[in-house]
Amino acid sequence: MDLKKLLDMDSPVVRFMGRVGDLIVLNALFLVCSLPLVTVGASLTAMIRVIQGILIGSEPGIIKTFFRAFRKNFAQATAAWLLLAVLIAALGYNIFFVGANFTGGLATGLKAAAGALLAVVLAAGGYVFPLIARYENTLRRHLLNALILAVAKLPRTMCVTALNVLPAALAYFSLRVFFYSIAVWVLVGFAAVCWLDCLLLRPVLRQLEQPPESREDEESQESQEN
Repeated sequence: MDLKKLLDMDSPVVRFMGRVGDLIVLNALFLVCSLPLVTVGASLTAMIRVIQGILIGSEPGIIKTFFRAFRKNFAQATAAWLLLAVLIAALGYNIFFVGANFTGGLATGLKAAAGALLAVVLAAGGYVFPLIARYENTLRRHLLNALILAVAKLPRTMCVTALNVLPAALAYFSLRVFFYSIAVWVLVGFAAVCWLDCLLLRPVLRQLEQPPESREDEESQESQEN
């Protein structure tokens, strides 16, 4: 193996290590800027904006782009985060309360209804912050578009939602595994999940930005292939 080629700046190994370094920096920025908790939405939106830029090939300056997006989208992203957090907390408490105080078919029905609403909120949450990061719009329109996309792109929605709830799912099903994985989450985990989310949603956002004629041609081609 040629060590010189392996360590060349354009080699796959060096590019991969550089990308891992970018994600570590992003993860640290996200965690530090999320410490007040109320700023989680703005911090998440800023991290998404940086990753979106990397994926389209613009290679933005990570720290500068992060804080620019943080400031620009602070109001909308914070409002969206607080709304989603309240809804998730209320629906989660409702499921717990029903399970603790009711039994039989009534309890099953109430928990199923609350669980379905919780799934809708989580699914919309997977789209609303990427939309805020990428487009200028009102918060109401962002939320509505997020709901529409969550339903229209259901397979991707399920993948994105599964990735987003992974830390909570680990904590719920196995605290031991969650504690073992804390170092990964602190080092790079949240940025890595965000990267995968952006990869999954990239075709969706790209399709939204196509002219109507191109979009119809693409959808027709996909239907013919299926």
